[in-house]
Amino acid sequence: LFVLGGAFALFTIPLSLRFLEQFGAGFVVFTYDINRFVSFVGGFILAFGAVFQLPIVLFFLARIGVVNYAMLAGNRKFAVVAALIVGAVLTPADVFSMMALAVPLYALFEVSLIVIRFTKPPEPDGWK
Repeated sequence: LFVLGGAFALFTIPLSLRFLEQFGAGFVVFTYDINRFVSFVGGFILAFGAVFQLPIVLFFLARIGVVNYAMLAGNRKFAVVAALIVGAVLTPADVFSMMALAVPLYALFEVSLIVIRFTKPPEPDGWK
């Protein structure tokens, strides 16, 4: 999933840069420095790759009994807000990049819910 997130980041980077260039067209002259560009691309790939790990994290949390389907499904509104906050914090200060991260993050949350719904919770062993 990390590779899928990185590939999605590579798809959205040109779109994000085009949006940023059009946003400041006529007022700002864009110059690219290789160090900043590599840092930007690397940070973007790491952020998207890390975010795409959400289904794995939620699956293991459900498997050990920390979360369950009912708890996560009942808190969908908080998941939407959390996805928007994560998108705002991990991307540059533009709406396109934020939404490019927040929408897949919420979609992965919903996929995680489907997987967790069919995952057996751990059975208590009791004292042996």
